[in-house]
Amino acid sequence: MPDSPRKASGSLGGLIWLALGLFALFFLNVVMQRFFPGIYDIAPALEAVLLVVATAFFISGCLRLESRQSSPP
Repeated sequence: MPDSPRKASGSLGGLIWLALGLFALFFLNVVMQRFFPGIYDIAPALEAVLLVVATAFFISGCLRLESRQSSPP
């Protein structure tokens, strides 16, 4: 039983870290296309999907964090 809060916290941290990594990838892509055009091209739809997925992971992690903090022990 004592391991379950630690395990849940690890999955929460994983969601937030994954979201931050995806946001970093998105903004790195924007910088690369702005300052080094022509190195590679990503379709605008793929960029939008990357941003939506990163936002979804971030919101999911925040909602889990909020639900854990508001629930009684």
